[in-house]
Amino acid sequence: MSEYRNWEKAIEGDDGLTESFEHAAWIHRAALTTENLHSKSEIVFELAWRDVQIAMLEKKAAEVL
Repeated sequence: MSEYRNWEKAIEGDDGLTESFEHAAWIHRAALTTENLHSKSEIVFELAWRDVQIAMLEKKAAEVL
C-alpha cells in the first residue's frame, strides 16, 4: 500500500504533523479543483513536477549544509 495511505499511523501521536498533513491535503485538493486538474494523467504530471521541485530544493539544501 502506498505510504500516503498509512499517513495516520506514520505520524500517530504528533499533533503538529497531523495538522500539517491535513492542511496540506486541503490545499492540494483545492488546487486540483481550481487548476482544473481532473484527469488522472493531469494529476500525475502535476504531482511529478512537484516532486522534481522538491528534489531540486533538497539538493540545494544539501549543498548549503
